Amino acid sequence: MRAFVSETGTGAFTHVVDADGALWTRFGVVSQPAFVFVDSSGAAEVFAGSLGADDLRAALDDLA
Repeated sequence: MRAFVSETGTGAFTHVVDADGALWTRFGVVSQPAFVFVDSSGAAEVFAGSLGADDLRAALDDLA
């Protein structure tokens, strides 16, 4: 995970490890890779599948 954060430049965002699967359940994630972006109001958007660097940056820009 540290390598991912370093490579994508996403260190300013909070990252979590879902060791027990509780977050998967909460957000309805059923497979990996998946990303859940939660904005400042608590609204969540789930992306199932991988995101390339450009798509990841675009998603993060939308949240910032």
